[in-house]
Amino acid sequence: MISSECPTPEPRQLSRGAMLFRQLAALGLFVLWIAALAIVARLVRKEDWDVGMKVGISSLVIAVALLVSFLWFVTLAPVSRSLRLGVGGVCLVLGIVLASVLRLEGVDGSLTPKFALRWAPKADSQLAEPEIQPGVNQVDLVTTTPNDFPQFLGPQRMQIYDAIELDADWDAHPPQEVWRRPIGAGWSSFAAV
Repeated sequence: MISSECPTPEPRQLSRGAMLFRQLAALGLFVLWIAALAIVARLVRKEDWDVGMKVGISSLVIAVALLVSFLWFVTLAPVSRSLRLGVGGVCLVLGIVLASVLRLEGVDGSLTPKFALRWAPKADSQLAEPEIQPGVNQVDLVTTTPNDFPQFLGPQRMQIYDAIELDADWDAHPPQEVWRRPIGAGWSSFAAV
């Protein structure tokens, strides 16, 4: 029987300072996650905040915590270098694949993102062409009055108009639609003349 007496390499020993740094980094990561969860839990209970603001801040806090966790694992986790680099590589490839397969279609009213497959047709290309009927509800849009609201967000584009009194009794004097024009997938403000 032949025995080979190849010395097995001993694992590299970390200095006391390096070990302390890694332990402090792990403790800091734990504290970061506790703080992130506390911030998100507190935001959820805030009633005077807009839902979009809650979602935006919560998403940012969680994203930062995930990024710091990823960087900690890839650089300082107490596992072999090959495992750290392997997991880091898989995460990066997965991120690249997701970014190349999905596109951000937009967000809803609470800032929740809406994703679609990149090769799927865009929503505005699936809309039917608007049917415009000439001569119906013709309105004189050339003549203006001091009470007009003819531009995006109103006079001075401030989204307010203080110089007009509206009738508060809509049962007796309901507002009347004068004209309507389909705009497709446009995002707009109204203009009133």
